Amino acid sequence: MVTIGLKGLANFMSASLVRRRSVLRDYKYYSQPGPAQAIYYGEARNALVEYYQGRHEPPWLFAQAEQFDGLAEQSAGQTRAMYRNNARGLRLYARHFGDRRYELLEDLELSLTFGDVVVTVRPDLHAMERRRRKLIRLEFSKTPPTETTIHVVTRGLYEAARQAGLDVGPSGGVYLDVPRGQAHTGGPLGARLQREVQAACETIAAIWDNL
Repeated sequence: MVTIGLKGLANFMSASLVRRRSVLRDYKYYSQPGPAQAIYYGEARNALVEYYQGRHEPPWLFAQAEQFDGLAEQSAGQTRAMYRNNARGLRLYARHFGDRRYELLEDLELSLTFGDVVVTVRPDLHAMERRRRKLIRLEFSKTPPTETTIHVVTRGLYEAARQAGLDVGPSGGVYLDVPRGQAHTGGPLGARLQREVQAACETIAAIWDNL
């Protein structure tokens, strides 16, 4: 069996035919044990968990971003860039989504299986909002997500929750595009996307061992 993350699948499906092998190669050899962005922006994600658990107000996020800036000044190279980008992410989140009131629930580790491919589904935030369950993926990249990525992520989140027996509404999969201040939601995969995901996973399984 091949194991790939939901975002990795989305990136593969969004890539050109020429780039698909390199996308998988990067994921297979350089993004373990989890998606690279989830690791890179881990400080921002952890700050958001504390933000909601502590019931803070948006100024708290700006203060946390300043602390990251201070850590950046004490660092060099990739570590400095990482702290600066985490600070940027927090400021943008505060501006665009800081007024959202999530009641955080336990972290989830879900999966979807398509033939010989297991797609791991790990929401950045699992929360209740106005008595409705939300599985939330955070996007901090300066590059806008493609339409395919948005559909695969939002609907994959929803479908994984549904298959796990969780009570999730038709807009329970949430993709927060933080830099652009856009919130995307999704429900069931649908027949067309189901076929596209199945075909993509068959391709992944066929070439994985030869990467």
